Amino acid sequence: GIKESSRYIWKIARRDPNLNKLRVKRFLPKVNAEYLALWKDRAATNPEMANGINTEEALALLSQLKGVQKSEEGGVHVINGTYFKDLHGGQEAVIKKAFHRSAMGESRVYHVTNDIRFEVLAFHLDRFLGTNLVPPVVRLNQDTIAQLKISASPITMKKAARNPANLMDLSHLKILDILLGNVDREMPGNLLSTERGKLVGIDFDLCYPSPWAVPEAVEHHLQIENVLLEPDRKVGKYGATPGIFSRQVLNRLRILDREKILGLAQEGEIELKEKEIESLLLYRQLILQRVEEWKKQYGTEFIEID
Repeated sequence: GIKESSRYIWKIARRDPNLNKLRVKRFLPKVNAEYLALWKDRAATNPEMANGINTEEALALLSQLKGVQKSEEGGVHVINGTYFKDLHGGQEAVIKKAFHRSAMGESRVYHVTNDIRFEVLAFHLDRFLGTNLVPPVVRLNQDTIAQLKISASPITMKKAARNPANLMDLSHLKILDILLGNVDREMPGNLLSTERGKLVGIDFDLCYPSPWAVPEAVEHHLQIENVLLEPDRKVGKYGATPGIFSRQVLNRLRILDREKILGLAQEGEIELKEKEIESLLLYRQLILQRVEEWKKQYGTEFIEID
């Protein structure tokens, strides 16, 4: 009623520290009801569907580059050790090689080497969890991978979050990025959107898994910021909301153990260090812990979607 709305506006004016929880409790049920069917549809859609092919066809095309001495030869150089190369059937591959570079920032020089292992692990982890956000990729040799180039356009995290239709895909992408220690998601071009609005996560080669975690940091990174919860209000228009997760994805995350991580690495023909495995398991635990806390706070039906 009018009294409730007045109190709410007063809290906005006072910048009440509990405002975000109030906003989520008030508007999340409406967002869930409106977008539930679309969330499920997008969550079940693989990136390669935008190219008109399935996963097996994509992997078969990419695997033809295995054994080629210079897989990038004949391709178009994009940046650093990255090339676009034509495949059969009108498809393209993104060839990415291990590449060392130096960059200037904050009055110092940074030396960066991309780790292509995590491009491969991200794909296999993505398909195991059922998040369906990472394009098919194969490892060609010790320092080169080939990934299917998806028919999609770049979109910023901020812009993607403003459309509530993206909340589940963004939540699932947060799981992948946190598990793998990805520090590069906010860079322009590292998030794509297909013509039908499906989000695609690329560029996982700057991942730094470490068995060190702060639960508060996991909570912060697992939230979706800049969400348009109140379309009719000019004050406090954008906010943050807890993640919206598929129950199937969370159930898969719950059974992700050391044996399965090693199995995914073996599928991708890569090796993982012990600290990287420990990091994956630790962040898995913290993500699930945060989800359970949100479920108690907001209600299971608004956080874990059937």
